Amino acid sequence: MIPESEHTEAKRKRRSPSSEKRLRKLALDTIISMVNDTELKPSDRLSAVKALLDYIKSQPEKAEDGAIRVIFENLPEGFAD
Repeated sequence: MIPESEHTEAKRKRRSPSSEKRLRKLALDTIISMVNDTELKPSDRLSAVKALLDYIKSQPEKAEDGAIRVIFENLPEGFAD
């Protein structure tokens, strides 16, 4: 029997570049929908935000200083106090 990690790696190698791109977009769309879903527990939404920030940090297109800037819009008054 093939170990799970080798099996997963073999499946990944068989995917076409367009399939990889489609799966990345689907995963990113799912994370973004979790961030925006007000019916989820705050801890689940926070986990989605952390995953999204990790993804953004891994992308080659960053600010010149390497910083990630997050802009919050339409927050209720006193939300961040």
